[in-house]
Amino acid sequence: MLDSFARRNPITALLAVALLAVALLGACSTTVDDPMKALASPDSLPVTQSRSMEQLKDDTSPEYLKTLRRVVTQVGYTPPIREEAFMQLRRKDPEGLRDALAIALPRMQMLEWRTRVCELIAQERMIEMTPTLINAWAVPMGGWIQKDEDRPEYKALVELHGTGKVPDVLYQAMLDSNPVTQANLRARCWELLWKTGDRERLVALVQDDRIKPDDGFLRDLRASAKDLGILPRNREEILWLRSLREPSRSDFWRDCMTATAKMSPEVRSSLELRELPVAVAASRVRPDLLAMTPASMYPLLESKVRSEGRATYSPSFEGYSGKFTESLYMIRDELKWGDYAAMLLACDLMEQDAAVQHIFDIADRDLHDRATEYGGVIDVDEKGRFGVHEFRPRVQGSDVRFEAPQEMFELAYSSLFHFHNHAQEYENVRYAGPHLGDFGYADNSRANCLVFTFIDRSSLNVDFYRYGRIAVDLGTMTRPSSRRPAGRRVRRPRGPAAWRRSSC
Repeated sequence: MLDSFARRNPITALLAVALLAVALLGACSTTVDDPMKALASPDSLPVTQSRSMEQLKDDTSPEYLKTLRRVVTQVGYTPPIREEAFMQLRRKDPEGLRDALAIALPRMQMLEWRTRVCELIAQERMIEMTPTLINAWAVPMGGWIQKDEDRPEYKALVELHGTGKVPDVLYQAMLDSNPVTQANLRARCWELLWKTGDRERLVALVQDDRIKPDDGFLRDLRASAKDLGILPRNREEILWLRSLREPSRSDFWRDCMTATAKMSPEVRSSLELRELPVAVAASRVRPDLLAMTPASMYPLLESKVRSEGRATYSPSFEGYSGKFTESLYMIRDELKWGDYAAMLLACDLMEQDAAVQHIFDIADRDLHDRATEYGGVIDVDEKGRFGVHEFRPRVQGSDVRFEAPQEMFELAYSSLFHFHNHAQEYENVRYAGPHLGDFGYADNSRANCLVFTFIDRSSLNVDFYRYGRIAVDLGTMTRPSSRRPAGRRVRRPRGPAAWRRSSC
């Protein structure tokens, strides 16, 4: 076939042979004209990058070391090239390698290389990388590896410190870490100890009378255990707790103690941090809820969310694995006191014209803004009035995302709900309810959340959700200006197969 092509196109064939010869000569060349430039470019051929490092193997200039750190941590390079750069840095600039990985490894998405980095850390006996491995391990990678014992960071810690020694390493790292400069590491150690089941040691730690008065981290944890019987579970809850322990929130902390003291021992013994704002709000709006149990609250909530002919609107999760339901009945055994109380308070909110009108005003503006979703927090003041607080997103650029700013989290620590809208159009039925991104947000923040979705111009569907893919459709609220007088028949909304009847 090639001979036939050459006979028909002799000039083209000769040109092709010449180009191939040039390419082969270039590939066989033993030197690179500008090795620094070639290595700095991810678009260079791996063979060129490798030869560049070979030519620069004796170079210890800041420029070259910086380039090596970029090769190790940034996208665009093959694992063999990265490993070569890693080993050169290990010899020439171990502190630079340590500092670069401390920043890059916890957020590294190059999964094959992330695994290899952990193997190299263990292989090179880099004990000083223990804090970095802990911080990286604490970042969830659910779409990649589910079990902690399968994480490459955990395996590296086992190789460095020995089988069965990882809990001791976490515990000691938490005690030895600087309370100011390594606050994040301490929180990560606590989170992993809780997650791996070493909770008794944590309980004993906060009860230890030898806690230093100037150790704010342990002092706040101890106060939470003593005053409320609650210990945080993860880094976000630690930040949450420490915010509630600030002097400016001393009145709220006192209200938490007063409200939880009215609960039954059964309920109080299993409280989570996110239930504290619910307890305070209940004490101001519906104090009867404080003395109730989940079993006694279920009929109250069921009577509100279940009505003859009421439509339950849900997004489609076709193609996704796992259980997805917004039926109160289906998840009733997974709900805690705070879930029931929060949803009953949300039902009260849906009947308050002033608050509902405010929510519709925000949703209307959201619909016309294509740069972001809108969101904020809902709280209850000392007089028992619901407050809806809107926040500007941290960044814009997507009509299907709301990026909560830090100022919102500061207020949210003592608020009842985080909320955002699904308001891309007035007939937005197919997006009613929380989706995977919303569940991810709830998993990370541990917050109680509401999402408001336009069903039509005068109707917003309301869904409660929290971590663990727990969601309940609470029904639909109508724009106050369009509500009909009592006694008139209200037409039920009709829609396509995107919604289903409630199975409650």
